[in-house]
This record gives sequence, structure tokens and C-alpha cells, in this order.
Amino acid sequence: MARLQRAALLTALVVLLALAYHYHLSQPHQPATTTLGVVLGTERRGGNTIGIGTYLRTFTPALSRLGVAVDVVDLTSLNLPRTFVHVPSKPRAPSVWSYLPSSDKAWASRVRGWDAVLFIAPEYNGHVPGLLKSALDRLYHEWRGMPAGLVAHGHEGGRKVLETGMALLRELGMDVVGGVAVSTGGRPVEGSEAWLEIEVGAQMEELLLALVTSAGAAAEQRIRAG
Repeated sequence: MARLQRAALLTALVVLLALAYHYHLSQPHQPATTTLGVVLGTERRGGNTIGIGTYLRTFTPALSRLGVAVDVVDLTSLNLPRTFVHVPSKPRAPSVWSYLPSSDKAWASRVRGWDAVLFIAPEYNGHVPGLLKSALDRLYHEWRGMPAGLVAHGHEGGRKVLETGMALLRELGMDVVGGVAVSTGGRPVEGSEAWLEIEVGAQMEELLLALVTSAGAAAEQRIRAG
């Protein structure tokens, strides 16, 4: 039964992506690739966030064949400041918004290259880690309208951070399409564990399906708008 469900989901992925990208791919002057950003939202080395990111990489070959590129970001590599003295207290128009530190400019530029984003985060006292919260708060216009999803994990499933994290993404203006709670139960995650596929494989596929179809629809609207 599980195999049949997975086959059905994969078939739906192919069909819906084909429909979403039909107009987009018919335009010879438009790039045929949609980019999905995957953000590893913790600075803990060797933790389960890295393992879940490794597991998600198993989906990239199928996505690549469908014209979806995956850009994985380890926030610790960005060297973002932890202060906000230069961040405006109120949102400004994009034309007057400025990013003073070069690392903030690079982060903003990278996010602008995405059509959708998937965050992976552990539960820290019911919320996302401070590193991820800081990275989110440093930007504003880049997040507006972007299709987003959240994979939360924790000993008991990370359900609190799934709720608070998705609320945070909505507050930033993202189009939140869904989330997945991964209950580790104290089990270390390296990415190749059979229980991951059994317990959350179908949910991961559904979330990726929602993200890429939403991104494709948004890209088609941008193209039609000219």
C-alpha cells in the first residue's frame, strides 16, 4: 500500500508540474529552471537538521529531471551579523531599502534567486533557533509572496516549532504551503534511515509537490504579466 501511495504521489508530481510549467517552458527566451532554496536552520554541527537535509537530497534527482534546481544553504557559512542596528524599524520601499553589511547583501541576493523555500529547523523551547530567526528578520521584501514550507524536528516531533515557525513565515509575508513534523524520539538522523522514508516520506513528497507547483504558478503569473 505504501509503495502504491508513493507511486501515486510521484505521478501527481509529474502531472502537476507539467501543467504548471507548460506555459513557462513554451517561452524560448525564459530559463527552464525553477530554484528551490533549502535552508538548514541551526548552527549545531552534526545534528539532525543536517541529516534531514541529507535525506531531502534523495528527492533532488527527480526534481532536477523536471527542471527544479535545489540550492542548499547552511546559515553558519554566511557569517551574518547578530546585530540589527542597520535594519529599519519599519519596512521601506525596495528602492530605498539598503543592506549595509556585505554579508546581508549576499544573503538578500541569494534569496532573490529562489522561487520557493523550504526551511529545516529543530525545536528550541518551542521556537526556531536564534540563528534562523535572525536570518529571517534581516530581510523583508525578498520573502513577500514566496512559497514556503517548514520541516520541523524534535524528540516529540517538533510540533510546537512547526506551529510557531509557520506563523512566523506568514508574518513575513510568505505563502506557506505546508509543513512536516519529524519525531526523532531520540534517534540520530544521518539521512539514510529506513524509518524516515516510512514515517515521513509521503509527507515530504506532498510538501515538495506543493512548493514546486506553487513556484511554477507564480513564475507563470510573472511571465504573463510581462
